[in-house]
Amino acid sequence: MFGSAAVVFLALAGLAFLWKEHFYLKEDYNHQCAKLAEEQAKVDKLSTVSRQVSERSSFINSSTTERIKVRGCETTPDAEVLLFQCKLSGKMMLQVVDLPALPDGHHYEVWAKHADSTTRKLGQIQSPIKYDSLYVLDPALHFASLQITDVDPANNSSEPVCMASVSK
Repeated sequence: MFGSAAVVFLALAGLAFLWKEHFYLKEDYNHQCAKLAEEQAKVDKLSTVSRQVSERSSFINSSTTERIKVRGCETTPDAEVLLFQCKLSGKMMLQVVDLPALPDGHHYEVWAKHADSTTRKLGQIQSPIKYDSLYVLDPALHFASLQITDVDPANNSSEPVCMASVSK
C-alpha cells in the first residue's frame, strides 16, 4: 500500500512539475513573441524611413529637379527656404533654412501665384518647424512667384515672410 501511495505521490508531483513548466514555458514563449513583434515593428519603421529618405534623396538629386531659393521679405530679411520642384511633374518639396519662430496658434502657408494673377495654396507648415525635414507640397507647374505667409487664424490675418519670382 505504501508503495502504491508513493507511486501516486510521485506521479502527482511529476504532473504538478510538468503543469508548472508548461505555464512557465507558455509565458516565456508569449513574452518572446511580444519582443519579436516589437523588434519587427522597429525594423518596419526603419525600413519605411530608409525608403522615404532614399526616395527624397533621389528626387532632390535628380536632373529634372529644380532648386528655387525663396528669400525673406522686408520685415523678415533673414528668412529663407529651399523649394525642390520636378520640372516634369510639378512635384514639390520644401526645406526650411531659416524661418522666424511662430507665435502660438499661427502657421505658415505656401502659395503659388500664376501669370494670370490666380493664386493657389500649395501647403502649410505647422509648429514646431523641423529644419532637417522636407515638407511635401501640392504639385504645381508654370507659376510666376511663390510666397510663404505667417497666418494668424484667430485674427484672420496673414503676413508675407518669404517671396520669390520664378522665371520659366
